Amino acid sequence: MVEPLIGLAIFDRLLAVLGWIREDTRIANERKDAALAAVYQALVATRLYLTSRKGDGKRNISREHDIAELWHEASIPLRHINQEFAMIAFEKGGYWTDPDIWTDEEIEAKGIKIEQVTEATRKLLQGSTS
Repeated sequence: MVEPLIGLAIFDRLLAVLGWIREDTRIANERKDAALAAVYQALVATRLYLTSRKGDGKRNISREHDIAELWHEASIPLRHINQEFAMIAFEKGGYWTDPDIWTDEEIEAKGIKIEQVTEATRKLLQGSTS
């Protein structure tokens, strides 16, 4: 027979472990949300810029550098939830640093076409990391 004090001690430890698990889950969810928010911000800025370029065709180097920074910043929290997508975001930032040096083949091979990145973001939002 388990002594009541020993039983209470075991129960107390179990509650502490469950609390740690809940806290770990909360932290993981916060990391995912932060990564998704950063990606979404970079994606929207990129799409808005591309839309504006369709209208007047003029490049805005300053805006491209801002977009590069957004993608590089997004790659940092992404590494905690999907390293492959973090590298795609990093490469996307590299692209916007100097788009003129990239070929269409390189862009597609790296998975950084806007359609590819949009699809990867959609999958991440759905919880799929594959």
